[in-house]
Amino acid sequence: MAYSGHLSLATDQLISFAGWFFLGHVSSPTRPFNSSILISGFTGGQLAPVHLLLPHHPRRQPQAHPGSPQYLAHRRAIHISVVVLYLLYTIYEADWQLQRTGDFYRLLSIPLDADERTIQSRFRRLAAQFHPDKLPPTVTPAASATATAHFMRLQLARDALVSGPRRFAYDRFGPDVLMPRWSHCLTVHDFVSHGFLHLYLPFYLSTAAFMFLANLAGYMTWGRYWRWLAFASMAAFEGRVISAPELPFVVARVLNPIFRVLGHPPYLPFQAVVVARKVLVAVFVALQQVAPLLRPPMKTQMSEAERLRLLVERQEMLVMGAHMKVGKLLEEELRPFMGDGEALVELQAKLEERHVRNAIEEDGEVRAAVERARAGTRGYANGSLAHGELQVPLEVDSPGIQPVDQGHLG
Repeated sequence: MAYSGHLSLATDQLISFAGWFFLGHVSSPTRPFNSSILISGFTGGQLAPVHLLLPHHPRRQPQAHPGSPQYLAHRRAIHISVVVLYLLYTIYEADWQLQRTGDFYRLLSIPLDADERTIQSRFRRLAAQFHPDKLPPTVTPAASATATAHFMRLQLARDALVSGPRRFAYDRFGPDVLMPRWSHCLTVHDFVSHGFLHLYLPFYLSTAAFMFLANLAGYMTWGRYWRWLAFASMAAFEGRVISAPELPFVVARVLNPIFRVLGHPPYLPFQAVVVARKVLVAVFVALQQVAPLLRPPMKTQMSEAERLRLLVERQEMLVMGAHMKVGKLLEEELRPFMGDGEALVELQAKLEERHVRNAIEEDGEVRAAVERARAGTRGYANGSLAHGELQVPLEVDSPGIQPVDQGHLG
């Protein structure tokens, strides 16, 4: 069998997770993933062919400049697509490897619920075909060696499945239970205890230590809660698989019925664990690399000097816009006088006079004096002011009316 055991599986998972963690550390929301850089290089640095796959783009090659919002958005889409597709490929590759390796049930061509009598009967028929003594004398040495090796695998399969405790252990830990270090196990409790201590605990303790140290070092900060939740869920799932007498519900009632319809071989418990661990690694990678890109950009805190600078720049832009608008309005007003020099000179004099008058009227002291004069005039006209209280003489503009001498008013 090409499958090398559960311990090598744990090592493979840790190496895979460490490699993806390194790529996640190199990558960040502001520093795209290396694979997107490779794709950018293959497309000439402008991401032109990739634009054809994105929505709202006709069949053309827009040149998005590096650093522009369009360029960053498309590069982010490439990053997410590459990571997600590769994660799906790793899960498919794990399933393909399991199907290529096979298992003892498929080797003997028996169902998963076959009893001991069915297993022995099937083995005798296969032994009559592949036993070295049954081979014809004209067979080549290479074919004889192949048949002998196949017969030995059939014997291993029969020995593993006819024993109740060993069959229970094989379904949950794989062919590793046939190794010499498992030879002291005789009961189901022995097999489960050995697998728990030598396979289950080393993998999850080493993975938890790696995650904890990475968090202390300031890495893997995105989705920390969900990462630990996925890790705990996977540990509970595998603990349920290696200790329960039946398959988990999701495998027995969901995956295996779908596999029967699709013609895919059903999963044994240890095969479900292999794929579930790949899914766990995929969740870790998605939280490390994809999740930060799906979140809106965080607003950074600005210092007081930066805030004032932005405010001044905004005011300058508003003043420039108002100046341009006033200039256009003035140009429209002066359009009828264009070409008439005397009219322009007269208009300029009138504007200067109006400007001076407005400046005088807007002066605070002048406005206060005018208000006092108006108040005094109203009080004298109403008879509320005594003789001599009116300090500002009235101007009489009507012809024939002479100013009243205040000395004769008594």
